[in-house]
Amino acid sequence: MVKYDTIITLPSISGLKPGMSAEVEIILERHVDVLIIPVTAVVETAQGAFCWVQTAEGTKRRSLELGDSNDNLAEVRTGLQPGEEIVLDVLASVEEAQTLALNPMDEAGMRMSEQQETDHDE
Repeated sequence: MVKYDTIITLPSISGLKPGMSAEVEIILERHVDVLIIPVTAVVETAQGAFCWVQTAEGTKRRSLELGDSNDNLAEVRTGLQPGEEIVLDVLASVEEAQTLALNPMDEAGMRMSEQQETDHDE
């Protein structure tokens, strides 16, 4: 959860007193008629965002263009059609997704090790 200090102006309503608390929802954007999927179905890498779709031939990786997202859902601009069946918890069930998610970290680790060796040799 992220907290922001915010100033909110309330109308004069009887019963409101200084020091009372309130729960406020701030809506930054409204999206109407968009395709959304759970963020647990998406793997984001340096190569882009991907999900896995169930097809007659098995599970297939699909490249996505994502729009806005929150902690739970991501807007899909391109890459999926309504009604397609996706793998929901992709990192728990698709080995290819696990490998793809770990590759950027492995490459970054290799670059760091190579740099340390170079620094050590000098």
